[in-house]
Amino acid sequence: METATAPEPATGTPWVGNKRAQQSKLFDALFSWATFVASWGTVALLGCIALEVGYAALPAVKQYGLGFLVGTQWDPVNDQYGALPLIYGTMVSSTLALLIALPLGVAIAIFLTKIICT
Repeated sequence: METATAPEPATGTPWVGNKRAQQSKLFDALFSWATFVASWGTVALLGCIALEVGYAALPAVKQYGLGFLVGTQWDPVNDQYGALPLIYGTMVSSTLALLIALPLGVAIAIFLTKIICT
């Protein structure tokens, strides 16, 4: 009993499957390199933003010190500034927004997946 095998390509004819596999490997390598560069570019951009914000905040830190971040009094008349209540309010409102948006976003994603797949 004979087993079926794929026909051999004619001499001089490029094997289409092999060429497609080589192109796929090339595209995979190119995509891998592009995502690597993009990810490190994002990290570098985040670092540049942090440096720029730190540099712009340097005069305020020199004048008021780091106590600005933990101070609770905001009194422009006496030149006392504290940002802790403002930072706390931002954290609370951001947490509330995440608590509302995260389950809603996941539910919508699941719903859309079920609609598309069925």
